Amino acid sequence: MRRYTLLAVIAIGLVLGGCLRLESIPSTPELRISFGSSRNIVILEVVHGNALRYVWDFGDGNTAETTFPKVVHTYSLPGRYTVVVRGYGQANTGDGGPGPGVVDPDTLVFQLEAIVDTREALEIIGMEIIPIDPPSWYAPGTPAWPDWHFPSHTALRFRLLYRVNREGEVGILEVRWLITDAYGRVLKMWNAEEWIWYEAMSDFRVYGCPGVRTEYRVYCNVRLTDGSEVKLVQSIWACPPSGCL
Repeated sequence: MRRYTLLAVIAIGLVLGGCLRLESIPSTPELRISFGSSRNIVILEVVHGNALRYVWDFGDGNTAETTFPKVVHTYSLPGRYTVVVRGYGQANTGDGGPGPGVVDPDTLVFQLEAIVDTREALEIIGMEIIPIDPPSWYAPGTPAWPDWHFPSHTALRFRLLYRVNREGEVGILEVRWLITDAYGRVLKMWNAEEWIWYEAMSDFRVYGCPGVRTEYRVYCNVRLTDGSEVKLVQSIWACPPSGCL
């Protein structure tokens, strides 16, 4: 008896289930972002949004109007931009409900915003070199001591300069330094983001009589966790007490 009761319940459930109809739930419009062959080429696409025309503001002073919900825009400069897209033309101007009505091409259906970041996740800015305990007559920034000119026989501190624009995407794997003298001979090699060249107190010197400014080359090779490399080269000059006029 219990077996027949269970079968009857199942049969009733199947019949009722066949009569039920699941209503489709409308999806919320969304602005999706992807990138082309380089990060300054941005692909923007509206999904789950139906409009007759799309008005785009790319955040860099450029705008566009399309009838297709997908557009490609190239940014001339790296940066962080706010993109706005407005969809027009699929609103019903009848009684406000579903069904037949007049399509108004000027009716705003939706407005979407998104942030587009075309910068590198980790941006290598350059290098910083600072003398350690320089003599009193050293006056950086004056005509006698322009950028990258340092007093001879003074220890120098080296530091890699970089900016993290998006955390967790790319990191620094290795930083290698190499310094050569005026004749191309290697004077120092070191692996670190920041370090002090103590041997400069003897190796960083001027040549000639009287001594005149002498060029040295600083090479910095940065390996990143995404497999890419950034190479920096900077000339620096050792100067006598009279400066580097």
